[in-house]
Amino acid sequence: SPSKGLDAELSRRERRGEALFEYFSPSYVEARKVGGKMVNTKRPLLYNYVFVHASEDEIFSLKRTLPLYNFLPRVSSG
Repeated sequence: SPSKGLDAELSRRERRGEALFEYFSPSYVEARKVGGKMVNTKRPLLYNYVFVHASEDEIFSLKRTLPLYNFLPRVSSG
């Protein structure tokens, strides 16, 4: 799952009482036949995309903490 590192970071922050963030990894359920039986599998809607809701400072902090992720802060004009 692309969000494993974010799960661990959120858990660490929660234990230490640090600022938390929200994230969302869009997915869908795929039904397919395996060994003659129908099986539901959760699949990512957008491969390796996770949307993070946090302040700009928190995004830059996450970039330092989780260098394997590419974070794109949303730029807004006042």
